Amino acid sequence: MADLNVVVLSGRLTRDPETRTSKSGKDFTSGSIAVNRAWGDTNTVAFIDLVAFGYTSGDFAQLRKGDYVLVHGEISVRTWETEQGKRKATSIVISAIARARAAKSSKGGDAEESRPLDNPGSQQGDGSDAMYDASDGNAAPQDDDLPF
Repeated sequence: MADLNVVVLSGRLTRDPETRTSKSGKDFTSGSIAVNRAWGDTNTVAFIDLVAFGYTSGDFAQLRKGDYVLVHGEISVRTWETEQGKRKATSIVISAIARARAAKSSKGGDAEESRPLDNPGSQQGDGSDAMYDASDGNAAPQDDDLPF
């Protein structure tokens, strides 16, 4: 049986994503997400590091601290040597990320509005190729609407 390394998370970004360039000249974007877990009367929060490369890096860079997001990716463990010894860091390498609506709070608060991401491949940059959200009235195209 093949190994499986898939992670799906939802939560809020804890800081604005930061885009940097690696030593090899490739852009990447890093940030972190807070994932809440409620179990009975106990609430815990996990803070998880995120990193995105290539096309996904551009999507991630558009987001801001506090945005509620859905993340799909895989676990990555990096190890390196320092003067103090061997170090290790675990992060999620993002394969897809999307801004999402937050669930209504138990205190009766309203759901957060979703804002589609601009598609970096779009000529206009107007978000016309962004993910469809039927609740906004933007329905996905039907088969008979497609030109092929």
